[in-house]
Amino acid sequence: MKKIILSIAVLTTGILTQAQLQNPDFEQTENSFPSAWKSEPNDLYLVKTDDVVKYSGKNSLQISNTADASASMQTFSQMFPIQGSGFRKVRLSGYVRSENITGSIALYAYVKNGEKITIDQGNSKTQNHKITANKDWKEYSLEFVVDDNAKNFLFGGFLSGNGKVWFDDFSVSAIPFSEKAASKEALTYIDEFKNIIKKNSIFKDKINWSPLENHLQIISKGMETVDDSSGNPIHHEEPERSRR
Repeated sequence: MKKIILSIAVLTTGILTQAQLQNPDFEQTENSFPSAWKSEPNDLYLVKTDDVVKYSGKNSLQISNTADASASMQTFSQMFPIQGSGFRKVRLSGYVRSENITGSIALYAYVKNGEKITIDQGNSKTQNHKITANKDWKEYSLEFVVDDNAKNFLFGGFLSGNGKVWFDDFSVSAIPFSEKAASKEALTYIDEFKNIIKKNSIFKDKINWSPLENHLQIISKGMETVDDSSGNPIHHEEPERSRR
């Protein structure tokens, strides 16, 4: 039931909705780098567009190490505004291909409020969608439950360690919530956890429980067991440092 535990944490701080991602397929370039995207310079890596290896279109984005980078990391990302309104689930996706990887690869995202403060975050590992290294093109995704408090996504990918990885065809889409009723086991667990929050949280008097109750009813649909862990992990280690 990690989905509910983490969703309560998200809902008590506020989250987001849909988005406008620029140059998602890396087709527009400037000096061999995709327009609208950023990366922090790192002498151990080369980040560029690749017009030979790509999933579709003219280009992909490639990251490769130029020296031993076993203890380093290279990121790229784009900050973009969230459009639309209401409480919903959003999927951020991209295609990934890699070879000679000795470290790890991930998609990652931060959710920002109007003051550009991070209010949620996750990556491929924390959301249990770990990217398999040294494989051909495959689509991977991140999912977030959002409302109107979230104003921007910071979305991108990274290579940790040595190897070569390509990214292509990023996208953002809304996902409908399940219409299936939650099981009795799931609802019992949700109520127990909610009561713990109401009794013990230092923020209990500041939480507006009425909309939170409504949101929990929506999120819980389709859940069957306490071990359901298909939700939105809140992670604290992704690299928020793409600045090119």
